[in-house]
Amino acid sequence: MARNELKACLHRNRPKCDICGYLLGLSVDMHESIVPRRVVQGWAKRYRDLIFVEENCHLLHHGACHMEAHADALLMVAIQITRYGKARIQEWIDSLPFKVFYAWDRGLTEEDAFLRVEAVAPWILEE
Repeated sequence: MARNELKACLHRNRPKCDICGYLLGLSVDMHESIVPRRVVQGWAKRYRDLIFVEENCHLLHHGACHMEAHADALLMVAIQITRYGKARIQEWIDSLPFKVFYAWDRGLTEEDAFLRVEAVAPWILEE
């Protein structure tokens, strides 16, 4: 899916900012957390676009919320594990035509991820 198409789809399905929990306006930032864009910048476009999936992307308010997402990568991964489960995310990673050689889950169990989200971003659990 193209980046802008995914962004519009996520905006319809997840109308709240993943960081602050407030409703998103029309101007939002999309943040990739499991496989960030910087990892795939040198790759062919057909491969770069494979990171634009719901399991990898968050919608955030521009500015402070997006900066917080960069500062707390563990929370962003915990949110995705809580939403989709580790097995579904791993299935997506395994489908990529390139290898992701780092611990994308940052050592979080599904229970650890849930507890972190529950403590820091409980609105995610209402989705």
